[in-house]
Formats: sequence, structure tokens, C-alpha cells
Amino acid sequence: MSVTELIVAYLRQRVRARALVPLAFLLSAAGWLVVSQPAFDLLRLVASVLSAFVIVLTFRAWDDLEDRSLDRRHHPERVMAWSTRTAPFAALITFLGIGGILLLLPLPELLPRLIALAIAAGIVSAWYGTRPSENWNRVVGSHVVLTKYPLIAYAVAPTLPVSVLQQRPVAVLIAIYLIVCVYEYLDDPKLRQAFLVLFSRSTQP
Repeated sequence: MSVTELIVAYLRQRVRARALVPLAFLLSAAGWLVVSQPAFDLLRLVASVLSAFVIVLTFRAWDDLEDRSLDRRHHPERVMAWSTRTAPFAALITFLGIGGILLLLPLPELLPRLIALAIAAGIVSAWYGTRPSENWNRVVGSHVVLTKYPLIAYAVAPTLPVSVLQQRPVAVLIAIYLIVCVYEYLDDPKLRQAFLVLFSRSTQP
């Protein structure tokens, strides 16, 4: 299988448009809500939604690459799991990351957006470098890596607030985090199973 065929097969398998497209709109809408009176701008809205989609896809591919060894045991049918090549997927992640950043260029105040994405990448990288057992990886890790979503929402916001520490931005970003946590729990049966395993262990005398 050529590199192109491998990447196309991966994207066909892992890009769930019915989930990622609404998520991109949700993150963009959340970014719009972090300011009290946002001015509508079609170009900013389109750039926000597209950048959110590409950036989320970048993190999805990164997650898959980091979870490769687990997927080989639990999801051997996944393209990234059965493939022995790493370079094409690393190149895809790099390409998507650069593309997501370029899509932010029509939006104002690029530097704080890049800082937000850098913080998200740092949190995810630190977790993958230190994560412990598989059950803790699913329960604790899911909550850790999901912190990237409010940071992405801030990064793709059509208009940035004067201060992210104001009550409105904090409330919106916390709401985004809680929404994706609930969705992830409902969408991932293995996460629910891991949570029940840890809960049962913690309640044993």
C-alpha cells in the first residue's frame, strides 16, 4: 500500500464527519460566546469552523498514534494499528497542524491563539509521556486530554475577550469541557467499563 493509500484509508476510517463537524461548530460557537457582544463576520466564522475541524483532526491523529500499542490489542482493524509505518502518520499530523494554524490567520490576535494551542499540546504531550496503567489511562487520561477542547475553542474564537479570566469566558470554556466529557463517556463503552473497574476497586474493603 502506498503512502497516499495508507493516509486515505486512515482518514476514511477515523474521520467521523457526523461527530467532528458538529464538534467544530460547537467549538466555534463557544469561541463566539466568550465575548458578550460579538460582531458577526462571515470570514471569521468560516475560518473559525475550518480551523476547529482541522485542529481537532490533528489531535485525533496524534491520539491514535500515541494509542497505537493499545489499539493493536483492542482495535487491530484500525489502519494505524496494523500498519508498521510511522513516518506517514507523523507527516500527516504535522501537515494538519500547520494547516490548522494557517486557517487562524484571518482571525485577530494570533499570538494568544497559538499560546492556547501550545498549552493544549503541552498538556497532551505531558500526559502521554507519564500515563500509568490502562484503566487509569482511560479514566484519568480521558479527562486530561479533553482539556484541549476548551483551549481549542479559545484558539478558534472569532473574537477574543479582553481577558480570559472574566466570568463569561471561564463559564463558557468550563461548559465546553463538561459537554465533551459527558459525550466521551456516553460514546466510549471501554471508558465506562474502565471507570466501573476503578470504582469497584476503590470501594473494596
